[in-house]
Amino acid sequence: MQESDKCLNKIKSNAANLYVVAAFYIGFAFFDVSLITYVVILVVLGLPILKWQSRIASIITILFGIISLYIFANNSSFDSLVLIGAVVIIWSGVLATYYSFKYHKLQTV
Repeated sequence: MQESDKCLNKIKSNAANLYVVAAFYIGFAFFDVSLITYVVILVVLGLPILKWQSRIASIITILFGIISLYIFANNSSFDSLVLIGAVVIIWSGVLATYYSFKYHKLQTV
């Protein structure tokens, strides 16, 4: 397997992590409807990462994760599992950013 294929698989798996967190947030949305917005944003950000290996969407995912972690940490009504979801968003965004930059660099060589 080539290096670019490995990077592509890593990008797709990190985009899939965003969809897993979105599905997780749908479960919590039964108790707090405001999480629906986060689900929609995660689905919208995951699509360009999954389909086009977008570096910009990956960076926006990191920023979205940091902002959502800040909001969840300051709101006492959210469960700690929602905070873990925000950390997973940040981690997946960081890895997707790293591998998307690496993938695009390998494609241009």
